[in-house]
Amino acid sequence: MKTIILGDTHGTPYWKNILEVEKPDHAVFIGDYLDAYDDNVDVMGNFLEIINYVKSNPNITLLIGNHDYHYFPEVGYTGTSRYSMKLARRLERLFNEYRSLFKMAYKFDNYLCTHAGVSKTFMNTHFGEGNWNTNNVEVLLNTLFENNPEAFEFNGTDLYGDDVTQSPIWIRPSSLISDAIPNVKQVVGHTIVENVETYENKIYFIDTMQTSKQYLVIEDDNLEVRFLEFENI
Repeated sequence: MKTIILGDTHGTPYWKNILEVEKPDHAVFIGDYLDAYDDNVDVMGNFLEIINYVKSNPNITLLIGNHDYHYFPEVGYTGTSRYSMKLARRLERLFNEYRSLFKMAYKFDNYLCTHAGVSKTFMNTHFGEGNWNTNNVEVLLNTLFENNPEAFEFNGTDLYGDDVTQSPIWIRPSSLISDAIPNVKQVVGHTIVENVETYENKIYFIDTMQTSKQYLVIEDDNLEVRFLEFENI
């Protein structure tokens, strides 16, 4: 089975080329579809294309990023950057209508995909030490978001989010590396990198759609980093 994992799109349409070239059995979007860096990007149009594509292709998993989180109607504006007051009401309606398409976490084989990463501190705080493991972390995180979305709000004392208490949509790489949950390989976005980076082959940082446009391909237990060779968009 061929799975590809794509970093934060922020309105960029490169995902279409990648899916066309790779023709994967399954694709995972790591979150952050909105709040573009470039004002000329058609964020809403691109987001609607993603939703419509997934409606016709159930082999796609859409994860929730911090730049999507604040458009869920039960969350609302949290003071974070690039939130669009202009698009907010329309986006709230879309997330409310299609919330079944979005997940906080997705696990396959020994890979755990979330937007920013999962720390032991976060899991122990919300579920209790000894009440979670790599087999149930996906279900626990998705259920927590359904029942208590406030649990994923920005917290901690570091303004950049570099704190082990942060949730799977906010934690930064150094804190994740120091406190990552064991016995699973994590794939995350959230923090822009020039090229896909890895820490001891345990954590993969793939937020490259604004830079090199690299992505992961996992097939037959092999992991490969590939990049978009052309941009016919």
